[in-house]
Amino acid sequence: MNVSFVKILEDPNSLKLELPLSFVYKHRGRPWPRIHLKILHECGKSWTVTMKTLSRPALADGWAAVVKGLQLPKDSLLVFKSILHDVFELSFFIDGVCGQSYFTYQRCTQLGLTVIPDAFIKKFFQKQTLNDTYQILAAGTRWTVESAKIHNCYAFTDGWPTLCERLKIFDEDLLIFNKIDNVSFQLSVYRDCIPVVLVDKVGSVDDDEVVEISHGQFVDELDKDKKIKQVKKHSLPKKVQTGNVNTDTENFDFTRKGEYRLRLPVQVANRAGFKKKRHSLKVQNLEGHVVVYTVKTEKRNCEPLFCRKLAKIYG
Repeated sequence: MNVSFVKILEDPNSLKLELPLSFVYKHRGRPWPRIHLKILHECGKSWTVTMKTLSRPALADGWAAVVKGLQLPKDSLLVFKSILHDVFELSFFIDGVCGQSYFTYQRCTQLGLTVIPDAFIKKFFQKQTLNDTYQILAAGTRWTVESAKIHNCYAFTDGWPTLCERLKIFDEDLLIFNKIDNVSFQLSVYRDCIPVVLVDKVGSVDDDEVVEISHGQFVDELDKDKKIKQVKKHSLPKKVQTGNVNTDTENFDFTRKGEYRLRLPVQVANRAGFKKKRHSLKVQNLEGHVVVYTVKTEKRNCEPLFCRKLAKIYG
């Protein structure tokens, strides 16, 4: 899978580059131990950097050499694309332009247009005027948009609002236009620093029932859904169980005991066969990551209680 993300270089003198949490959560899970990555540039240079968690995930050891080697200026847009496992190709935009591509933000939805950076106009259209219409390739479709000069700026106007509406492009989305030829551009859209999969609203199945949300919103909604299910579960009359464990469900409620421990339900302890004072318990999350915890018994009012140490993991 092609993994990519974008980042604005706010401080070239910094010894680290903080990574977008949206990228980390989606492709790496929650913050991870240090990993060595290789960064390549089309000029032939390469660097090895360390990806590790400081106050948040960041490229640290070796990042200063990347900035110095490419002479990256402040506010340049960095685009990282994976080409192999833990190998990323880096490209960067200066004054909004990189090669035959430019980037801009979608900030004129209400005006029905998107502005083309002056640096791109000067580079490719200084000796010729813009065409009246252009083809924008996005979501497997060619979209016809008109160009116009508004005050001192050039912009895509008529046809652009329809494209944004049908592909659900919103304000503050980052847009990258790659010039294919004199009349065509390839459009890529980034939201929360990661790519957006563009789908044409017309012809999609049950599109009116689909709402695109960010990863953070997804996590919040997931937590709300879990709380609602727990409330419904407690409101139902309890079943009379026969045998040791009710095998119809794999859902158990864990009560907190202290800041770093959870008390295991007796059903879990019985099913796992915990009888000794200390056990090892492997826990696999939904992303497939397995973590080993120490499970030990405690006594309260002469009754055995099972609890496990918690680590700050996610997923």
